Amino acid sequence: MLKPSSLVAAAVLSAGLILGVSTASVFNYRHSESITQNILTIEETILNSTGLIIYNGRELGSGVAYRKDGKLYVMSAAHVVDDKIPTIGQILGTEPPSDAPQTWGKGVASVVFFDSATSERRVEAKGTIVAVDELVDYCIIEITDTDAKVLESLKKVVGVSLNYDLQIVGTKVYASGFPAGDEFTLTAGIISHNKRMVESKQYIATDANITHGSSGGGLYLQKDASCVGIVVMGNLRNRQGYCVPMWVIKKSLEEKCLVELIPPSA
Repeated sequence: MLKPSSLVAAAVLSAGLILGVSTASVFNYRHSESITQNILTIEETILNSTGLIIYNGRELGSGVAYRKDGKLYVMSAAHVVDDKIPTIGQILGTEPPSDAPQTWGKGVASVVFFDSATSERRVEAKGTIVAVDELVDYCIIEITDTDAKVLESLKKVVGVSLNYDLQIVGTKVYASGFPAGDEFTLTAGIISHNKRMVESKQYIATDANITHGSSGGGLYLQKDASCVGIVVMGNLRNRQGYCVPMWVIKKSLEEKCLVELIPPSA
């Protein structure tokens, strides 16, 4: 379980290339006065819209909250709700195969959202898994909780824009998540490859530090907090993190005739 008093986000302020090695400085997340003015900074917007996924009673991963037609959705990685789906790390041989029992099929999950002003848990909301693609490795949870207090609290979840454009290599990004159900983490870096191919699948590669266990978290543009990808694997031996591009997810939803689950481009 998270300890609210210790929930501190670590963020990386800058990333540069010196002799081919990415360098960055880390700082403790601090809340700006904009919170009291009901205006969120880029970093606060990401924290406000990052959910902690609870499935089968376990805190398993992260998710990206967004709104469409008055409904609140959370996008995450499919392997967060199905241990039998191989992660990219297992495909590349950097992680051992999972021997966990099959968990996909219940179709329900809960998402915990946090207060941008205090970093403490604001609300846990029940949801229904409305889309999943094991091959692409994403799922979408629609928040379907009917409790009046929960719904009132969910009004404070801003949600982010989904960006389906092909991003330019070198673009500055943030990666977020709750590593293994631990503290919220926000790191900065650049897109180092926008079409990294692994077994005929395309990923965004980034040098932003993605801690193991942050699956389902988002990859965001630093300039506007729009989400361009979903984290599926933390740093490998080459210090690269991998994310499913949002445009690939959109294509999958179009093929499944479920594109109505996502909003138009940012």
